[in-house]
Amino acid sequence: MTGRALIVDDTQLNLQILQNKLEREYYTVFTANSGEESVRMALEINPDIILMNAVMRGMDGFNAIRLIRTLPKMVNVPIIITTALNRPEEKVRGRSWGR
Repeated sequence: MTGRALIVDDTQLNLQILQNKLEREYYTVFTANSGEESVRMALEINPDIILMNAVMRGMDGFNAIRLIRTLPKMVNVPIIITTALNRPEEKVRGRSWGR
């Protein structure tokens, strides 16, 4: 049995790179292009792991994660934040999402 991964990013190249890497590790990969779409997809596919870009147009990754964490079946799903943000306050925000 393979894992189900949801990758969320509004940059197509980033989606493709991560998708290729995870598929080589035998994950079934689903992609979303926005924070809004990620919440809907999380409900639909029940992923084993989510890779979420922090900065996207519309709903950013932090707010999407906050909403995803309100879904009972998503409470314990690991979420990895992908970002180029590097300021200390952004790192703290990334570590404290969902609380």
